[in-house]
Amino acid sequence: MASFPHGGKRAKIDVLVDVNLDLRAGETLGLVGESGSGKSTLGRCILGLFPASSGSITFRGRELTKLSEREFRPLRENMAMMFQDPIGSLSPRQNVRSLILEPLDVHRPKGFDRDAAALRLANAVSLPREMLPRYPYQLSGGQARRVGVARAIALAPDLIIADEPTAGLDVSVQGDVLNLMRDLQMAQKLTYLIISHNLPVVRHISSRLAIMYLGRIVEQGDCEAIFRRPAHPYTEALVNGIPRPDPEHRRKLTSIEGEVPSVAFRPRGCEFHARCRYAKECCREEPPHETIVSDGRTVRCHFPLAD
Repeated sequence: MASFPHGGKRAKIDVLVDVNLDLRAGETLGLVGESGSGKSTLGRCILGLFPASSGSITFRGRELTKLSEREFRPLRENMAMMFQDPIGSLSPRQNVRSLILEPLDVHRPKGFDRDAAALRLANAVSLPREMLPRYPYQLSGGQARRVGVARAIALAPDLIIADEPTAGLDVSVQGDVLNLMRDLQMAQKLTYLIISHNLPVVRHISSRLAIMYLGRIVEQGDCEAIFRRPAHPYTEALVNGIPRPDPEHRRKLTSIEGEVPSVAFRPRGCEFHARCRYAKECCREEPPHETIVSDGRTVRCHFPLAD
């Protein structure tokens, strides 16, 4: 659970509740939900950038929530984050060479060839060496994202959390970035947590999928199984809202009715019931428990759409 101050010194709101994720080595887990659902907060909690108020976060068998900053620091060599804004996340005062070497300067300040390291990282993300003296304002969105990828892989981490890795990029550039991330994963045995609200992007790169609503995981399981037959009404609405680029199979796009409730005033019962077309009386009164459907997926719903 992650709680933050709200409306006073003692008042707090629970942003993340009952989140249970298992990220396996070498896989890609997609985390999907509407804006404000808590996806980025979860990523920052895993990296220790936000404190978890309760619960457990383990990495390579080690409990993270009880570590001091000094104890956590060595572990950050094995974790990296790609932030949402590809240009805004880069310091305007540093050139590309300095930016991609910064993780090495922080964690390994001595004993490496700076020129060789800069060229190695630039080559790894297909960034021409002519880009190394440039500054962020001189980069396109795709080039800035490649710089972000280079920074993320600089220390050869086990885990990379990518927050909206294709945000603000043209469709063709999105494909290039996703293919680059997949190639790096195969070459370096990386584990990814991909945070996005773009389901087609997540489907392209993820093996498993977790759907978040109001800071809770409402469905989790095999990516293709979820797309073929969503088990939670919220997931179904998200999948049905994806346009199909096929004029022979047109369909009416659906939107999710109603406003997203505030985490400061969570609805009683199932938190999705006011926006759910399948809601019944018990949904308004009783919060659903996490259950396992026949294909091994977990779903938090009184009446799962898939058995």
